[in-house]
Formats: sequence, C-alpha cells, structure tokens
Amino acid sequence: WVGAWWMGMFFPGLIVFLFSFIVMLYPRQMPAAKVVLQDKVRRGITSVIEKKEELERSLKDITLDMLPALKRVLLNKALTCLIVGDIFLFISSGAYSYYPKLYGL
Repeated sequence: WVGAWWMGMFFPGLIVFLFSFIVMLYPRQMPAAKVVLQDKVRRGITSVIEKKEELERSLKDITLDMLPALKRVLLNKALTCLIVGDIFLFISSGAYSYYPKLYGL
C-alpha cells in the first residue's frame, strides 16, 4: 500500500467527475422557469427577446462576463483572509498527527 498513494486522489476525482457529468446534463433552463418568465413578462420586468438572447449567449461571452466578477471576488480582502486562514488550518491539521514524533512527546 506504500505505492498506492495516488488512490486517495484518483477515486475521489473519479467520483467528482461522475457527478459533474450528471450536472452537465441539466438543461439550460429548467421547466419551472417558463412560468417565472411568463410572470416577469406580464409584469413588464423583462421581455421574451431579452431572455432568448441571454440563453443563446456563447461560451466565450459567458467567460468574458465572468472575468470581472472573478477579479472582484479575488480582490475581496475578507475572502482572501478566510482562504489564507483555511489553507493554514488545512496544512497544520495534517501536521498535528506528527507532533509526538517530531518533538519526542
């Protein structure tokens, strides 16, 4: 089992891939969204044409719209501090099991 270190990454990765494939099979618009769209059109919030344009956007357009939002999230100081703290917590939690060996306790 010494040489099977990769199994701890392979099997969870495979499970994540299978679940992500299932999520990719979801439709772009859920059937219940049609009722919500009709309600918004009736109230004058949006139009059917705007919704069709939104659903027909290319992957490139979606990605380009996501970049400013990602930049804003990554520059958020509070979120950055939480992420750095979680990284230190993750690293130190693995070291706790080796403290007796390292320090002769």
